[in-house]
Formats: sequence, C-alpha cells, structure tokens
Amino acid sequence: MAENSSRDPAKTIDLVVESPSTLDETGAFQPTPASQPSPAVPPADAPTIPGYHITTLIAKGGMGRVYSAIHQSLSREVAIKTLLPGSNAKRFIVESKITARLPHPGIPPVHELGTLDDGSPFLAMKLVVGQTLAAMLKTRLSPRAEVSRFVQIFEQIAQAVGFAHSRGIIHRDLKPLNVMVGEFGEVQVMDWGLAKELNSHADEVAETRALADDTGSTKVGTIMGTPGYMAPEQARGEAVDARADVFALGSILAVILTGKPAFVGTTARETIDRSAQAEFGDLLSRLKTCGAEAELVAITKQCLAANAEDRPTDGWQVAALVAAYRHGVEERLKQAVLARATSETRAIEQAKRRRALQWAGGIIAAVLVVGIIGTSIGLVNARAARDDEVVARKAESEALVREKDRADGET
Repeated sequence: MAENSSRDPAKTIDLVVESPSTLDETGAFQPTPASQPSPAVPPADAPTIPGYHITTLIAKGGMGRVYSAIHQSLSREVAIKTLLPGSNAKRFIVESKITARLPHPGIPPVHELGTLDDGSPFLAMKLVVGQTLAAMLKTRLSPRAEVSRFVQIFEQIAQAVGFAHSRGIIHRDLKPLNVMVGEFGEVQVMDWGLAKELNSHADEVAETRALADDTGSTKVGTIMGTPGYMAPEQARGEAVDARADVFALGSILAVILTGKPAFVGTTARETIDRSAQAEFGDLLSRLKTCGAEAELVAITKQCLAANAEDRPTDGWQVAALVAAYRHGVEERLKQAVLARATSETRAIEQAKRRRALQWAGGIIAAVLVVGIIGTSIGLVNARAARDDEVVARKAESEALVREKDRADGET
C-alpha cells in the first residue's frame, strides 16, 4: 500500500457528491426500537397506499422516509420507503430495481415498487429489526473487543456483496452504517442507492440524469461514495468496478480492527484527498498496533491495496479469505484443545502408573517383611529343634551309660 502523491485530485475532480441517497445524506436508515408494539393509528402525514396499513415512522432524512406497515393481504410487517417532494425519483427507481435483482439472504428483498397518488414512487421491502453495524461498533469497549464476532459479521457482508458482484452489480457505498444486524444475528447489506450495474448503459444514463437533477449540472469526474471508505480511484472520480467495493470492505475491516476507516481527515474534502493520493501512513500505524492476528491484518491490507489490480477481484474472494482465516483459527483451537486433553490424559495415566508402582512396591515390601519374619521364625524353630535333639541325645547317652554301669555292677 505505497503512497501515491503524484496525483492531484483537484485536477481530476470537477464535482463531489458525497453519499447521495434515496433516504438521507448518510445513505442508510436504522429502525428506532421497532420491536415495540406498533401503534394502531398511522402518523398524520403518512401516505395512503392501497393494500398496506402504515403503522410507524421508522426513520426520516433529507430525501425520504421509511415507515413500518402491514401488508394486508399477507398479514406481514414490511418497510415502506418513500421520497420527499423534489427528491430524485429516477435514482430511487434504479435502486429499487437493482435491489430486486439480488435475491440473497444478506440483501433485504424488495416486495413491490409502486406509485403514490402524487405520482412519486414507493418501495415495499423486508423490515429489518435490529441495529446498524456502526452502532454496534460504537458501543463496544474497545476495537479489541469481540473481534471474532465482528469478523463473522464481516464475512457475511462480503458474501452478500460477492453475490451482487456475481450479478454484475457494485454497491459503491459500503460502510458500517449501511449494514444492519438483526435481532437474531442476520446480516443485511442495506441501501443500494449508489449501486451500479456494470454492463448497463441505461444505468449510466439514469445516474447522469440523477446528478443533473440534484446539482443543476452534469460533469465528468464525479465522486460518489463516503469519505474514508472510497478506493483511491473512486476518490479521484475515475471509473470503478467490484474492486472498489473490495476496498470499502477492507475499510470496514479496518474499523473493526482499529476503530477507524482507512482514511481519516478533519473534513470530508481532506479525507477524500487522502484517499485519492493513497495516504496510508496513519492506517498502517493503526494496523501495526491493533493487536489482531497477522492473517487478519494481511487480509485488510490486501483489500486496501492502492492499486485495484493488487486487491481480491470481488467480494467472494474476500469472503473466502476470511473463511480460510476463521477455519485456521478453529483448527488451531481444536489442536490446542486436543493437545491439552492429551496432556491431561498423559498426566492422569502417569499418576495411575505412579500409584500402581507405589501399590506394587508396598506389596513387595510387605511380602519381603513377611518372608523375613517367616524365615526368622523358621530359623528360631530349627535352632530350638536342634537344641531339643541335642538334649534328647545327651539324655539318651547318659541313660545308656547308667544302664551299662548297672550291668557291670551285677556282674
């Protein structure tokens, strides 16, 4: 990730559009505590949509609003996304149609694209109850907390983005604020308002018209994305492909590991300039001291390569790298558990052998003691028997002598 200061972004960028969205300037929405019961009476300014009963205003921004509603024919809760007057309807429709072409568990499904009475479009989609990844990262104690949990979430993000890439679609505004984590751990990549179909000329035309509607002029070299997460080529207003999303994924991983995205500046303009010139000094320092495993840091650096050619080609490859890393961690844990179990078993067996040897030694010692005692008793008995025999023989000899003397006297 060498620095590239030879490029002057001011010479190549004519217009900066930071994260335009069909909802608000952040390009994302986060439900308020939607797990609470929905009120029976809809908000006073809520639109009337045939087939839907709007219940709650979830979020609002400078360009649109998001409501929770009940799809009456199916009795299911959905999210209804609408635009405020004067907002860019063309981009909204492009976003809706692109999202509808991405049937993946990690991308909220679109149920319906319709038109309100005033002619503006509305979008009915899956209601995601949870919180943004940005909120989750903000509330952790430190960047070193729960790394494994957030890496698992990151892998699911990369899988969803990889699916979009396989369909020829790039997101162009990936960031923690555009990722929702549901109440049961489901991960959803949200807000495809800047998404682009790489092989679609119609999408380019719609985008050009959208910029013209929003700014009053159309110029070459437009920046679209969020400062801090944009790839250098994206920050320079150049054409981008799936590898720009890969860079954004790397920046999300940088937030997980260090608490900050790839580029940080005091202003949006400064942050964009640092990205355009690939100024990685601060990032490399943070990665060096973040305490994460070397494999994880290496994946982050791969995704954040200054040159697009040096990055993984798409989200699938990023997901595969993370999966391989997690598999390696699991294998190391298994080996550590196995080694500990083997060591404990060996210690138990050695203790058993020591106890067996101690018992055997005790038995042998007891046998020896019994043997010694038996031998001693035998020796004593033998000596006593010999003594008795000597006494008997002496008495017998004396009796013979007396008998002989008596016989001699009679003669």
